[in-house]
Amino acid sequence: MKVSVCIPTYNAATTIDNCLRSVMNQSIPPFEILIVDGYSQDETLDILRKYKNVKVIASAKGIGRARKILAERASGEILAWIDADVVVPSNWLELHLKIHRENQSIQILSGRWYAFRPLLPRQTIPDTRCEITPIHEWLGITQAACTMKKVLFSSVIYDEKFRRAEEWDLMMAAHRKGIKSHYSKGLFAYHISKPRKRLFKEMIYAGNYVLFLEKYGLWYIKSNPRHFLTFLLRISLIYALPLSIIFPWALMSYPIALVAYLINFKLFGGYSRIKLKTIVTKLFIELVRGLGEHYHILNFFF
Repeated sequence: MKVSVCIPTYNAATTIDNCLRSVMNQSIPPFEILIVDGYSQDETLDILRKYKNVKVIASAKGIGRARKILAERASGEILAWIDADVVVPSNWLELHLKIHRENQSIQILSGRWYAFRPLLPRQTIPDTRCEITPIHEWLGITQAACTMKKVLFSSVIYDEKFRRAEEWDLMMAAHRKGIKSHYSKGLFAYHISKPRKRLFKEMIYAGNYVLFLEKYGLWYIKSNPRHFLTFLLRISLIYALPLSIIFPWALMSYPIALVAYLINFKLFGGYSRIKLKTIVTKLFIELVRGLGEHYHILNFFF
């Protein structure tokens, strides 16, 4: 099967070299490597020009639009999505193709979120030979490194409105049409650290529950009540402190958010790795995403 590697980029000068080297080092080489750049202001495009077999097919603002263009323009039967700050083992494509051949019904395939392993920008790319583990259905996706069949995009497509969580929106659209996502823990990848300034900006855009509610209505609340509760907690975390002047019980939002986080952590990660710094960081992230919710609410009305 022909594979189109699709990479959206934006200010990725510190990571794109490592990413492309890992793609070109695959045991089964891709048919094409396509890139849509988000108007990078660093040396990203200069670096890309050094790679003759890499095609920058367009520029686009917003990750949703970038992925939509890549999905429409890719000519391979399989689309391999790899983010510009990710590197993959040398047999990553080989294992994905093997699973797709043996399971013809699979249209979306990735590793679980914890299958990512940290990698420093200057660290040597590891040549790790991962093994295939049992394949499971999963209402989710590790968008930073996954594969999809081209035929999927005759039924669903990325939404340009989403500047973050565009993969979750795609999952919701696919789920409504009966298309399942699958994962294998053996399909891991390596994630290169991002600058803190960019992480903060992405946290703001990640507070986008309003976009899902606008698009799917009450169906989304029913199908994903946990996201709705997360939205309410984000809003309450922002207003709890000023409201506590009149209603002291408003401060209960903070311990409630903490308990909710601990329950979620137990379900998906266990307590072995939890630290006080992790808890404080998580609460801070939810506060910032709460600001993002207000950003999208204002855009919705104005």
